[in-house]
Amino acid sequence: MTQTERFTRFYNRHARGPLSQDELRRRQAKSEILINRSTLPGQRGSFKDPYGWAAPLMPFDRQGKRQRPGFPELEKLAGLDGYRELVFTAHGLAHTDSGGVTAMSLLGPGEYVIGPTDAFIPTVARPTLLSISRCLAATHLGFENQINEFAQVLGLLASGAMELAARAADIFPVEDQ
Repeated sequence: MTQTERFTRFYNRHARGPLSQDELRRRQAKSEILINRSTLPGQRGSFKDPYGWAAPLMPFDRQGKRQRPGFPELEKLAGLDGYRELVFTAHGLAHTDSGGVTAMSLLGPGEYVIGPTDAFIPTVARPTLLSISRCLAATHLGFENQINEFAQVLGLLASGAMELAARAADIFPVEDQ
């Protein structure tokens, strides 16, 4: 759906694209079916929005509509919002934005590094992996309205990813935080 939306914007702007007009129309029709089928009544935004798949987890606002999901909101639901500053640092380091440059400058006088470094791995990796594990549990298990093959595969994938994240978190001792 996201790719189709991007292809459509590009095609509308430039009257060309990597897909033929017929293929783009076919994808748009399929995307609309998926959006309509997966968007819940009373859900703000839609299934196609970033984190729209997590809308069933969100609490209702004062107007009776579900709040718009985002990563910080999912962290709060999973009880992991205490790691928010570390997530900001990790994001900054990965994307070399101002948060990353600020964090990097704290390494020492005259020590400026652009881009990721292993200096913050013990501090950031364990909490990030724990967040991943808990967010997977909160977002992939137990909110499908029926236990069909899709829900079973989703649960299997989530449990596998949770196990890998837990194993990876165990590599970093707690005292290193």
